[in-house]
Amino acid sequence: MSSRLPARAIKPKPVAAVDRALSILDAFRLGDQPLSLAEVARRTKLSKATILRLAGTLEQRQFLARTSDGHFVLGAKPLQLGGIFQSMIQPIDVIPPLLRALSVKTGESASFMIRQGDLRVCLYRIDSPQTVRDHLKPGSILPMNKGAAGRVIMAFSPPYPKPYRAIRESIVDMSISEITPDVASICAPIFDGQGIAGAIALSGPKTRFTPTALRAMKKEILVTAQAMSSALSGDAKRFDQEIKTARATDIMSSKIK
Repeated sequence: MSSRLPARAIKPKPVAAVDRALSILDAFRLGDQPLSLAEVARRTKLSKATILRLAGTLEQRQFLARTSDGHFVLGAKPLQLGGIFQSMIQPIDVIPPLLRALSVKTGESASFMIRQGDLRVCLYRIDSPQTVRDHLKPGSILPMNKGAAGRVIMAFSPPYPKPYRAIRESIVDMSISEITPDVASICAPIFDGQGIAGAIALSGPKTRFTPTALRAMKKEILVTAQAMSSALSGDAKRFDQEIKTARATDIMSSKIK
């Protein structure tokens, strides 16, 4: 019998230079402002000279960037790799099926939006089965500061702006004719293991967004947001109270009828 181990069973010896370079990238934490050289040195325990030498290569490969005052920020490459990672293991298996089920239950179009800087991008979209519907395509770019989905993402993003406190309390937000005339939407946040991952939206002609329809949409979008967040290893418990309230409202409405 051969004594050779499978390649994946062999624990390789770390390459010191690579390990030090990666420790610089690992120094960044969620919510950080640009880091000074001194702060990177404190977090990595590396000398400033070593950091500057490695940072040059990391900048050339777009893993790091420098601000005008010389501070360090992550470059575009980690974002690109993160997108590839998500497309490989998360969204295609989790998000589209849940969006499809949400669209079937409500009869409206369902979308998943993510943030890219000061803009938001429609990553996934399931069109309404109804003939009359709003038109949005995956890859569509929209403003962050206009529309319910943008507000929801900003509400749950550091530094958690005070103007969006009401959204953080109600979980959902609504938009009517803000971007497209006569189109309404209701949106909820989606969380993953890092925090806010994006937002899901139900959208369609505002004439169909009646108070009765909205109550049903709110319950369904909350239930879907909870399931999606749970599947992405996010905080799903924060939806509990709003879902209970929505269900209690349904029960009371049926009794009144």
